Amino acid sequence: MTPIPGADIARTGAAWLVDAALPRLGGLSAYLSVVRAITPGRSPVARRARVSLSLLPSAQQSDLVVKAEPLEFRYLSLPGDDLQFACRLGLIDWEPTARWLFHLLAAESGSVVDVGAYSGIYSITAALANPDCRVLAIEPNPVMAALARANMAANALDGRVDVLQVALAAADGTAELVLPTGAPESSLASLVATGDGERLSVPTRRLDDVAGEDGVDLIKIDVESGEPGVLAGGADVLATNQPVILMEALTPEELAGQRTLLAAHGYVEPVVVNPATRTDARMFAWATVRRSPLLLAGLEEARRQVVSGRRG
Repeated sequence: MTPIPGADIARTGAAWLVDAALPRLGGLSAYLSVVRAITPGRSPVARRARVSLSLLPSAQQSDLVVKAEPLEFRYLSLPGDDLQFACRLGLIDWEPTARWLFHLLAAESGSVVDVGAYSGIYSITAALANPDCRVLAIEPNPVMAALARANMAANALDGRVDVLQVALAAADGTAELVLPTGAPESSLASLVATGDGERLSVPTRRLDDVAGEDGVDLIKIDVESGEPGVLAGGADVLATNQPVILMEALTPEELAGQRTLLAAHGYVEPVVVNPATRTDARMFAWATVRRSPLLLAGLEEARRQVVSGRRG
């Protein structure tokens, strides 16, 4: 099913909800109660997208053509893929400012690292934005690393994007990746999760060791509270290359820890890229004084593009 603009997007989402999602939630009344609880005051289409992204498993394995400004690409997905339904809706409500900003910054970058690549959307974004940049996708979950490789091949990017099935950490070795029980395709896999879950031993590498001799200009880090380990293993890259960093922070404490680690390498106060919502954690962009003008100009243009797209 191919997502297209306008009313057809709504019909696509509505058909999927009726055929697959509503039975899982217990019917229309249960679905509407969840929507009201999660997204008060939102438009109906945005509500459908948000509740489906946050609560519902995807319906089936799919091969989609995703038209998400400024890009169009193929997206292969698995039945439990957290982003399948967002792709069916053309990513209209999934990290729009962060994706635009990443696209604009990648266009000016020679080397990009996507840490926590999941199924590869940010890596695809970088590679399509700049045919000359080197892209390294890091994904420790073997199920999703395989899917990311398949998505690179589907977009003829497998020769330009390297997918490494490792976790980035403070030291080389092994670590336990915790996956939600029964959900091998979940985007919530974490090296620092506590409590119940399926545990998988994965290799760990340092960012300094995988970055290569050419250095890094842009990094995206989304690893479910494992960001400090990524930064600790990249001290040389941070000090020497001072890349622009887009990074998730789930709590104020995590943000404070990131601030302390990055300030030691000359990074200034971050800017908010994604405000915290019920489906997207807050994402921040970090840069040194030298790279701040590039970051701020990119963020201003990204926000303008998002507003323009919503008006359209």
